[in-house]
Amino acid sequence: MKPLEQEKNFNKMLRKSNFSIEAAVANCSGAMEADTISKNGQSLKNQISKGNVFSKAILLFFIGICFVGSLQAQIFEFKGTSISIYGLDIPAKITIDLTKNEMKVCPKSEDCLTLTDLKYEKYFGESFLVHSGDYEITIKSDKIVVQAPDLDGISLMQVFFIYDLLYFDFNIFVKAKNAQMGNATTEDLYQIGNYFKEKNLTQAVYWYRKAAEQGQKEAQYALGSCYYNGEGVTKDLEQAANWWRKAAEQGVQGGDAVAQNYLGYCYSKGEGVTQNLEQAIYWWRKAAEQGNNSAQYNLGVCYKDGIGGVEKDPSQAVYWWRKSAEQGYSSAQYNLGIYYYGGIGVEKDSSQAVYWWRKAAEQEHSNAEYNLGACYYNGGIGLEKDGDIALYWFEKAIKNGDGKLTEKNKNSAEAGIKELKEQGYSSSRAKIQ
Repeated sequence: MKPLEQEKNFNKMLRKSNFSIEAAVANCSGAMEADTISKNGQSLKNQISKGNVFSKAILLFFIGICFVGSLQAQIFEFKGTSISIYGLDIPAKITIDLTKNEMKVCPKSEDCLTLTDLKYEKYFGESFLVHSGDYEITIKSDKIVVQAPDLDGISLMQVFFIYDLLYFDFNIFVKAKNAQMGNATTEDLYQIGNYFKEKNLTQAVYWYRKAAEQGQKEAQYALGSCYYNGEGVTKDLEQAANWWRKAAEQGVQGGDAVAQNYLGYCYSKGEGVTQNLEQAIYWWRKAAEQGNNSAQYNLGVCYKDGIGGVEKDPSQAVYWWRKSAEQGYSSAQYNLGIYYYGGIGVEKDSSQAVYWWRKAAEQEHSNAEYNLGACYYNGGIGLEKDGDIALYWFEKAIKNGDGKLTEKNKNSAEAGIKELKEQGYSSSRAKIQ
């Protein structure tokens, strides 16, 4: 925009404003005497009339900031690597860039005062002290305080931006600024990424990558997941496998267990890597030995089917499913119930079968819900026959099936529901233990 156009826009903005300079100064002055306020306001007027652009910037600062200062900032936006806080009653915003030395103050959509070359000089634990030229800025969790420079020997006092920063995590801001100054740990960078995961995926990827490139394994796993799901970046299965591998291969305990499990999944499906079931089992075993319940379940399935270079071994399947089931993995609980019921790889025990099916059913595993319903429908395996409870579990199985309930169990549950209702049973009367 040309200087003349800036001049016209600035003057147009002032004409539309309902605020006098004296009012602006008074609003920011706090306990100043009325005559001092008037003198300060008149000084600004005189400077502006002489074409002092710096004075116009100060006035722009006053009109845009002092009056929105007491407004609640209920609108919040993440764009690129910046945080923008908006006032509601007045179209004004402050934008703080987390990666550059820049802060913008925009009292109107087209008019902004940009503070550059911000120097984060001191951190006091509850606030940052920042300098931009002659400006001194203090950033706290609930407000930003700006000390404007003197103008012809007349101090312009402090300007308070008092925001209800509901979405502004000061601790994350501190970590981001420490990162900018080279003082952040890789854990800090990872935590910043987590903060933005539910707010702005582009920023989350930015911070995950910073941590991942420095070897932070949780960030490497998170970055791989972003690539796998196409969150904040273009979906790229090779990049997903690459970052999961980096996380999986490091660490005293053999790397990140979650990444190892997902890398095993990639090898089992041939996603981002050449399909290799032996490699899948290799990584699942690594993760399972670190206690990852999903990998323990997957390893149990490999022993159940005898795939990937391991011999079929029902007892090993039970061994790994038990470890997974005891950590609450519903599919392992369901399979363990099946093996107890049939006496496969373990001594037959119907009560243990019901125990594990109930555990899985309580997590809405549809086939476990059906099996539990069938137990109450038929009775005789440690449970008394109960039509109301059977109907309850059959209905739950249909409701939670969503493609996971086998066709056989689905048809049987639907037939059982019809029959039990015709006999007058009601799931609303079921007494669920």
